[in-house]
Amino acid sequence: MRRFTGVLGVLAGAGLWPTAAMAAVICVDDDGPADYSSIQAAIDAAVSGSDEIVIRRGTYFEHIDLHGKAVTVRSTDPLDPAVVESTVIDGGATGTVVTCRSGEGPDTVLSGLTSANGRHINLGGGMAISGSPRVIHCRIVQNAAYGRGAGVTVASSGASPSFEYCTFAGNVASLYGGGLYVEDGMPTLVNCTFVGNTAKRGGGIELYGGTVTLINCQFIQNYASNYGGGIHLYSRYRYSADLKNCVFVGNHAGQYGGAAASWEAPYETLIWVYMTNCTFAGNGAGTGGRSIALGALGTQGVPIYELFNCILWEEDTIRVEHGSLDTYDSDVMGRANPYTRVIDADPLFVRNPAPGPDGQWGTSDDDHGDLRLQPGSPCIDAGNNTTDPNDHDGDGDTSELFPIDLDGHVRRLDDPATPDCRYAPGACGTAPIVDMGAYEFTPAIPGDFDHDGDVDGHDLDLLVACTSGPAILFGADCDAMDLDGDDDVDQSDFGLFQRGYSGSSRPADPDCTARR
Repeated sequence: MRRFTGVLGVLAGAGLWPTAAMAAVICVDDDGPADYSSIQAAIDAAVSGSDEIVIRRGTYFEHIDLHGKAVTVRSTDPLDPAVVESTVIDGGATGTVVTCRSGEGPDTVLSGLTSANGRHINLGGGMAISGSPRVIHCRIVQNAAYGRGAGVTVASSGASPSFEYCTFAGNVASLYGGGLYVEDGMPTLVNCTFVGNTAKRGGGIELYGGTVTLINCQFIQNYASNYGGGIHLYSRYRYSADLKNCVFVGNHAGQYGGAAASWEAPYETLIWVYMTNCTFAGNGAGTGGRSIALGALGTQGVPIYELFNCILWEEDTIRVEHGSLDTYDSDVMGRANPYTRVIDADPLFVRNPAPGPDGQWGTSDDDHGDLRLQPGSPCIDAGNNTTDPNDHDGDGDTSELFPIDLDGHVRRLDDPATPDCRYAPGACGTAPIVDMGAYEFTPAIPGDFDHDGDVDGHDLDLLVACTSGPAILFGADCDAMDLDGDDDVDQSDFGLFQRGYSGSSRPADPDCTARR
């Protein structure tokens, strides 16, 4: 039960205290003193619109239903991965773990929890959603469905759930959508990871209806026995999918589309997919199209893909049997096209993906590489600032780019060592020019000690911690703070730092210390 103490409790019980004061934090613990030992009991008792349910570490063997309540259900520390991993709702392989099918909106929040071991005969082992809750810092792992959507199913035209910083791992669907199955609705996923999910079609995600938006997401070592190891897309909606800053590596399909596919698209279906600044490498397909494969059941099913500022670096990268795939300002192995500014040049990843000593993808020794760019990469300052078709902030301007990369660094950082727009001078927009791929190359910038592309207060803290004074040697790990190269960190270095100061999330000038 919820607890009120002293005079406050008396007034609340008598209805003489404002409603806001009646909000409660409800504690749940399965093996210790708490308000409830069951999560569902706490949800049932919670006051919609005000209460918060905090779950202590442990494994809770139950199935929960939010019943449309606007409440937050969270672990004790959603930002601590160890806490999230050890705060588990276990479905016992007997049903859906979490259900949100009663009109939940964005004020219904699940945060810092692990949904595991759910099993459903058809839709949704880990979660079944037909509302619009927010799911944040959660793990949806080791769930199963005999049909579709082992991890999560979204199945309502009015559903628009959001998933932020979530992991979908080890979920297995017999048919479609190992990690996520969208039958209808408009889910948005930001900074999510799909790893090791399995299905017949759409190992990571199957979009069967509705639309999906994916921003800063990773698809790693997912598998589909037929099509779309990472993601399989078809939908009756014109704008089916929008992907930005996404990485596909180590995914595999038994037939077509190791990373992504729209295959066997049904009649009279127009599938329109946009991909901006995405990177594909180290994927595999048994029949064709390691990165992307497009096909249809008949001439009226038309998958249309448009790729901007992307890197597709693997053999047999694209297979198109029906539909169209256009690439612009991208690096695509074996498919150079000067008319759309597409190059065919080694992107110089920091470390290329490799199948490991056994030579087989999909095994435990796979190396997924590091798909950031090395200095001298042909993809640096080589994208296009004007080709993204979407309006990100609703101001009517469709020429803007998403402002951050997969690492959360600001986009459009100029590399002084690289010519801007070298493949089509003057055709890439106003400098600085965005890089190709999911990661923006961060040049060595004086004062950017944390390597995030700006020079701000956090860098100042690091500089202060290394200050030694004139002619006094600095300690270990402070080399970068010696901006004037005189073997100490003193007032002169502070002056150079001030010259390069840009402020948080504003690209710093790599030449700042050379200018007066």
